[in-house]
Amino acid sequence: MLTLVTNGLLMKNFTIENATAADLSQLFEITKRTISATYKSFLPPAIVEEYITSGASNQEIERNLAHCFTLRNEHRIIGLGICIDNLIHFMLIDEDFQHRGFGKHLLHFLEQHIKANGFSEGQLETYAGNEQALGFYLSQNWELTKKEMDAKLDIERLYFRKKF
Repeated sequence: MLTLVTNGLLMKNFTIENATAADLSQLFEITKRTISATYKSFLPPAIVEEYITSGASNQEIERNLAHCFTLRNEHRIIGLGICIDNLIHFMLIDEDFQHRGFGKHLLHFLEQHIKANGFSEGQLETYAGNEQALGFYLSQNWELTKKEMDAKLDIERLYFRKKF
């Protein structure tokens, strides 16, 4: 059980734990809702809708469930992170809980998980137009190491690393 202090407010009864198959419906819902609300600001809306309606977002979570961690307030999942080896593959905070410091707590947990598994460096990536994520990762001392065009999406990918 975590006691988090966010924006000066004491938040009790939060946990970060391994996701299970019983969490899938909540994970699908939070991912669908938050991606739909936030990704359209930096990806073409048609691509975002296709990713959600095709089931690809659900398949991504199912495929990586063994590497998925949930941030919970009691029984409600408010965030998730997928960490494969030293790569933070995916991280998301429910749109209703963004800008309250929960992302910092989840990211810090994932960094500690990477270190505990013997890695001295973490990696992650985002898209160039995702200004919220870009600013967040830079503020958490992640270093932008590479930019590369994603020809399929016609958008630039940004690659980050952090040494521990």
